[in-house]
Amino acid sequence: MAAVVGGSAENPDVKRTISAYYLAAPLFLLLDLLLGWNIRTAALEGLPVLHYGYYPVCLGLGVVGWKRPSLEPLIAIGEGTLNLLTLFAGFFAAYFGALEAAAGGEFLNPYSSGYLVNFALSGGIVVAGLYRRMPSTG
Repeated sequence: MAAVVGGSAENPDVKRTISAYYLAAPLFLLLDLLLGWNIRTAALEGLPVLHYGYYPVCLGLGVVGWKRPSLEPLIAIGEGTLNLLTLFAGFFAAYFGALEAAAGGEFLNPYSSGYLVNFALSGGIVVAGLYRRMPSTG
């Protein structure tokens, strides 16, 4: 079992996963711009300044996490939770919009596959951060 020392797991397979995820922000931006695969900032789709501003913030978080590995779990838990909260807010806003449209006779699906992938990525990074913060039991 991986020992936790100062919030940093000793397991080399896990140690830099969180920073690598945030350092991959340019890749997520390229997928978004070139292929239209918005799988990192799905909740911010209608807010271009926040949508495109989120990528450099994530890259900056990756740099901080890389230089200070003990901060990786806190970065993951904080950013992942914020991302999940924006996804939940966007999810329910779209849901109520779809209900209103259905009341008017128009049926639509406001959710993209990007929403689901973004939920999985954000949830996964929160779990990784929590895992890294767990004390060793053995």
